[in-house]
Amino acid sequence: EMTNDGYLGNTPVLRQHLASAVFRAVETNRPVLRVTNVGVTAYVNKRGEVLDAAQPYTEDTRVWTISKSDGKQTVYVRYGEWFAWLCSLASLGLLFFSFWKGRSLIAELNG
Repeated sequence: EMTNDGYLGNTPVLRQHLASAVFRAVETNRPVLRVTNVGVTAYVNKRGEVLDAAQPYTEDTRVWTISKSDGKQTVYVRYGEWFAWLCSLASLGLLFFSFWKGRSLIAELNG
């Protein structure tokens, strides 16, 4: 991942972008080499561990050796956002059911 974080200034967003790379590494089971012009340059392994990070706004050079991926796909890579959609549908279903049950209970109490 190569990015230009220069427009952000020295703000917490630089660390948030690094956190995004950590999530990407874990969800894909692949290392992420994050290279920036002024942000946090780092090697993030497939477990999400940030290794050998350079500080923001410093000139530095890094040489990393990474191993080839074992090719295993995570559930997220294989199925994408299906789990999130299923959770959303289940939540809407439960919400609808609670309103329906509440209305029938009120109607029953009113006689």
